[in-house]
Amino acid sequence: MAVNAQKESFDIVSYIPPQGWNKDSKEDYVSYSRIDGASWSQIAVYKSRQSSGSIEDDAQKDWEDIVLKSHTVEQEDKTQPQSAEGWQVMSRGGVWQYNGANVATLLTTYS
Repeated sequence: MAVNAQKESFDIVSYIPPQGWNKDSKEDYVSYSRIDGASWSQIAVYKSRQSSGSIEDDAQKDWEDIVLKSHTVEQEDKTQPQSAEGWQVMSRGGVWQYNGANVATLLTTYS
């Protein structure tokens, strides 16, 4: 069965939103969330920011401003910078607690 999905845009990003997820738009980001029984998931696209010219510095600043600002993260991990279609890409992840449950966060920075 073919599904025709409408492309959406936020800042410099165009994407097809996940079907059946709840959308929440804020000034700095747009997010989509879904609750399935006891499981919960969220995807967010953040507004672009000025690059420092270093993917490592940009990824560290994003991690601090977006994730560490509001969560105490354990088990942090990060990838090595990679090139993809003209972009430098780097991801960071970690685990934090919410109501006694582990929550995993993955943040990918494109510079």
